[in-house]
Amino acid sequence: MLEKIREGSQGIIAKTILVLIILAFVFTGVGGYLTNNYDDMAASVNGEKITQNELERSFANEKARMQAQFKDMYQALAANEAYMNSLRTNVLEKLINESLQDQASKDLGLRVSDEQIKTAIRELREFQTDGKFDNERYLSLLRQAGYSVEKFRESMRADMTRQQLVQGIVASNFVIEKEKQHFAELENETRQIQMVTVSAEPLKKDVEVTEEQIKGYYDLNSNNYRTEEKVKVDYVLLKASDFNKDVKVTDEEIQQYYDSQKSRYKVAERRRASHILIEVKDDEAKAKEKITALKAKLDAGEDFAKLAKENSDDTFSGEKGGDLDWFEKDAMDKAFGEAVFALKEEGETTDVVRSSFGFHLIKLTGIQAEKVKPLDEVKSKVVEMLQEQHAAELFLEKRTSLEETAFEIPDTLDDAASAADAKVQSTELVTRFALPAPLNQPQVSQAIFSSEVLQEGINSSVIELDDRSVIVVRIAEHEASRVKKLEEVKDQVKEAVIKDKATELAKTKAQDLLKTVREGQSLEDVSKTQSLAYEAVEKLTRNSFDVTQEVRNRAFSMAVPNDKETSIDVVDLANGDVAVVRLVSKTAGTLPDDLTNIGERLARASVEAQYKAFIDSLRNESEILVAKQQETME
Repeated sequence: MLEKIREGSQGIIAKTILVLIILAFVFTGVGGYLTNNYDDMAASVNGEKITQNELERSFANEKARMQAQFKDMYQALAANEAYMNSLRTNVLEKLINESLQDQASKDLGLRVSDEQIKTAIRELREFQTDGKFDNERYLSLLRQAGYSVEKFRESMRADMTRQQLVQGIVASNFVIEKEKQHFAELENETRQIQMVTVSAEPLKKDVEVTEEQIKGYYDLNSNNYRTEEKVKVDYVLLKASDFNKDVKVTDEEIQQYYDSQKSRYKVAERRRASHILIEVKDDEAKAKEKITALKAKLDAGEDFAKLAKENSDDTFSGEKGGDLDWFEKDAMDKAFGEAVFALKEEGETTDVVRSSFGFHLIKLTGIQAEKVKPLDEVKSKVVEMLQEQHAAELFLEKRTSLEETAFEIPDTLDDAASAADAKVQSTELVTRFALPAPLNQPQVSQAIFSSEVLQEGINSSVIELDDRSVIVVRIAEHEASRVKKLEEVKDQVKEAVIKDKATELAKTKAQDLLKTVREGQSLEDVSKTQSLAYEAVEKLTRNSFDVTQEVRNRAFSMAVPNDKETSIDVVDLANGDVAVVRLVSKTAGTLPDDLTNIGERLARASVEAQYKAFIDSLRNESEILVAKQQETME
């Protein structure tokens, strides 16, 4: 196993995984918490601490990723308290797993050299311009993410070392044909079920809650009632377009620019021509014979337009006597264009011309010589171009002043704004996910929540919004995340306690129904007697949306019923309701013609299972403490 880990660490899969992880770290602002030294512990892994600050920032980064992925749908997810609590738990588990991997890598003696790190950085496309590593872009992106070069290299060293473990698992994976066939049969299997749902909502009226129960629930779950971190941001925004109004252009400048750039205002020579086309279909010799005969008729004095209309395979132009209107040389097939522009006078006709379309006879019907547009015709465009150039120069000058002053005087933006002839703007206290434009761009929000800006309280470096606008930010006020007092959330806590107790009542009722059915009464009759929602699904598949995921998963894990036993069970639903599910029968699945896709999916699942087993083995041998509850996970 360890040998495979070491041998596989340089493979293509490892490098691919590495790129994804490195980019996630660069562009989700992980640099913002690499240097914080908070004492509030979220977890401890074999004595190595994961701080509450690390957890909160990782949680915020994950929410930012979700917001970017789900866009408008994110608000619905964020409003689901149970979902967000689960997400926070998953983030902590991920941090714990990463800590375990780092410790295992160290114990195994896995190492990544400086040269490997350098090569990996140079190969990242995000640091390249026109396919080549761009050191300026590299440094700029690191600054925006709140990294120093040294910190970024060390974070990469940790990630690349960790990937050696992952690659060892990937390299040892394979799937045999029998596994593919068995999986396909299971996947395509269908099941017939009946179910009754016991809703918890109507049972809430029967729940009584004491003050002690409310306090007890709050004490156990207080971390679920945290405020979101908020910031008030001062910023200076500089846009090149703001300087356009200050730019004056003289007539002399306009004339000089026009004279030096006349080539930009040239109108290429255009010609007008008519043609007769004979396409080459099956027999090129026959097509050439036909075009040669038409040439002979033209030489004998017959009318070109009449012959085009009667004989040309280009029927669209043929209806107009072969006319093709005005065109430039490069607009046509190369051979066709060269033949037309080789003619000297209007009325001349070419010999037979072979193009990619077939054989042509071409008549020149007009010539428009190359010319330069007069200044009066292009003056407005020249003025606009000069204004943009001057504004860009002024913008660059002011940007430099802004950057230098914001760096030299890092504890205020007033001096930097004055140096750039700009003004300091401010937001209200807002969360990371409610930053107003232009602060809501990823590179800006990452700078705001970087350690230098958020914790050290200094100005950010100049951040590029696009080619013609930049911004510098600083924190005017910071409100850290905190656990809300019970008095602030008492109504929410009470509702959560009521919901939990109503669910317990629903479970008790469901167990009574289960007993009744096992004693011989049908599930449908029970539902009618107690006015409960009944549903029957004839062909339930593993990917069906006819029922909830909890019901579907349970239905496919239940034993097939026989003459002596009824296959029935109680299933807890995510919304707090409870279902009684009965499996009636199953139908075997059929094999698809091609098992390639199934093999690939099985391979991925096998890798995930092996990775989980590896992490589980590390956890079993480790001492893991989780804050608040102080539960030991061994």
